[in-house]
Amino acid sequence: VDSTDVLDAEFALLQAELDLTRAQAGVRLAEAGLARVLGR
Repeated sequence: VDSTDVLDAEFALLQAELDLTRAQAGVRLAEAGLARVLGR
């Protein structure tokens, strides 16, 4: 394993964490929209 492999893996991890954060934000927005529609 060379430094390029490590950097590639670290970048992939950061990208996955960003994707997760965006997905979690999407869930929160969807929950808020649902609550609004249901009158809560």
